Amino acid sequence: MLQVLIQGKSQISCTVAGAVSSSFSTSTLVSSATKNATLMNISGSNTSLPIQLMLFIIPTNITVGTHNLSTAEDFTVSYTNDTKGWAAGNVGDNFTLVVTKNDGTLFEGTFSGTLTNDDGTSVTITNGKIAAKF
Repeated sequence: MLQVLIQGKSQISCTVAGAVSSSFSTSTLVSSATKNATLMNISGSNTSLPIQLMLFIIPTNITVGTHNLSTAEDFTVSYTNDTKGWAAGNVGDNFTLVVTKNDGTLFEGTFSGTLTNDDGTSVTITNGKIAAKF
């Protein structure tokens, strides 16, 4: 999907607009992909200033297809830019994850939506791509 991954690494990219604007792409040097029987933890950061980080916590058994937080609490996602952060993870949040592959070793998908924070600001995520190898 994005690049060849080694075990335990991830690749995340997206466009961010709103309270901050960015073309975000992780470096595999500062990425991780871990899981247990219940959850997958997929994260990645860039290697330049301002530091940006994305984190997904997803059920290990999530199925291929569209998962929308507006109707179900299937996963959690957060984005940090410098010292500010935004997240989604509750029923009613406007964020969609489309899982295209989850075979136990490789996870791939696309994502988009709105992340919010406690000060009332938000960021809109578009063109999101995620891949992880376990």
